[in-house]
Amino acid sequence: MDKTENKADWTEVAHALSGSYGLDLAERMSIEEGEALLAERLNEMARDDFHGLVALLYRIDVDETRLRETLHARAGEDAGKIMARMVIERIWQKVLTRRQYGQGGKAGSGDWASGGDGAE
Repeated sequence: MDKTENKADWTEVAHALSGSYGLDLAERMSIEEGEALLAERLNEMARDDFHGLVALLYRIDVDETRLRETLHARAGEDAGKIMARMVIERIWQKVLTRRQYGQGGKAGSGDWASGGDGAE
């Protein structure tokens, strides 16, 4: 998610992270504040609950190969910030997908169960 995205978009990401993943990010935070808080929490998990961190990243569906490569390439940088950015990007992708294909979306709006093909 680009830092120029609007507040409503961040609200959706923060809500998804708080509701589905128990990360308790306030929707009223700025993107920068949310990213910093998320980075802090991910660093805490890396230190205190590594298996929980791995499970969380798996549930969010962060690309493991990309994460490893990025952490390796940016060794010495704050791993929590790197992971936070990737988590936010992944949640943002999910928000966009829900918007595109979710209820009320045009794409795939046909009822496949009843044989509809979604063609207009």
